[in-house]
Amino acid sequence: MKIIDEAIGKGQTALSEFESKQLLASYGIPVTREALVENEENLIKTAGDIGYPVVIKACSPNISHKTEKGLIRVDIRDDDEAKVAFNEIIAHMNGNEKTVLVQEMIKGKRELVAGLTRDAQFGSCVMFGLGGIFTEILKKLILIL
Repeated sequence: MKIIDEAIGKGQTALSEFESKQLLASYGIPVTREALVENEENLIKTAGDIGYPVVIKACSPNISHKTEKGLIRVDIRDDDEAKVAFNEIIAHMNGNEKTVLVQEMIKGKRELVAGLTRDAQFGSCVMFGLGGIFTEILKKLILIL
C-alpha cells in the first residue's frame, strides 16, 4: 500500500493520525472529514469548508497521546477560536513538524482506541479499548497493578 510504503521510505515506525485514517478509508471504513494545514490562511479556509465546530490537533507520526501534551482542542466554533487553538498547538509542538489536523467534530457517547503492535513473545497483536484520555490513564493504572 502506498501510504505504508511512503512511511517506511521516510523511516517512520508509525503512521500519523491522518495517514492512519487514509489507510482506513482506503478499506471503506468511514473517517472524519479532515485536512492537514500548516498556516492560518489554510486553517481558516479548511475550517470553513468542513464547517464549525471543528477539532484541531497536532499531527505527526512522532506524536501520540496528544491530550496529555496539550496538542488538541475540541469544539472550536469560529475563526478566532481556530486561530488561537492553532497557534497554541504549534507553540507546544517539538521538532520541525508544524502541521495540524483540522477535522469535523463528531460527538458520541464513547471513544475507542484500536492499534497493532508486534510483541517479541506473542507476535502480532491487536489492541482495542477505551480511547481518549482513558487510554493513558488506564495504561498507568495497569502499570501500577
